[in-house]
Amino acid sequence: MPPLKPKKPKPVSRPSSGIYFIVPNRDGTWRVRAFRADSDGEMDHVDAWRCIVVGELYSEWADAIHAPRSVLAMVMGKSLAEYYDGFPRGRVVVGDSSPRGKREAAVYHGDNIVSAMGITRRQIERCFSLVRPKWVFDEHEQCTYLSARALRTA
Repeated sequence: MPPLKPKKPKPVSRPSSGIYFIVPNRDGTWRVRAFRADSDGEMDHVDAWRCIVVGELYSEWADAIHAPRSVLAMVMGKSLAEYYDGFPRGRVVVGDSSPRGKREAAVYHGDNIVSAMGITRRQIERCFSLVRPKWVFDEHEQCTYLSARALRTA
């Protein structure tokens, strides 16, 4: 009888801290854009928005607007860069800094996700490999009216 081969362990994704945005797709649906600290590094909402999300948005929307990407990047990039707080967003804390203590997780959110977006808490939890985290309202994570209004007209 041949020797038994050891089974390969299934990859287990560990819970990670990080931040997220809820951003629109061209087809009118919404998606979670997550930045895990364990794979994307530590970053704050302003840096992630200005350095990554704005570029992704204008790249995706350039075809729909029928504008050259270079022109759209210049116009949209400048106009969108200041409005990181216009879409729903939040942050995830895993470990000692969470309100539950070591190895527990908390999701700090602004309570701005509406059902029409089709985004659930579970979708956000999966992005960070969380199991039953504590959801904590944080006024700092709320969308600001002026930024949300500016993004709707951009």
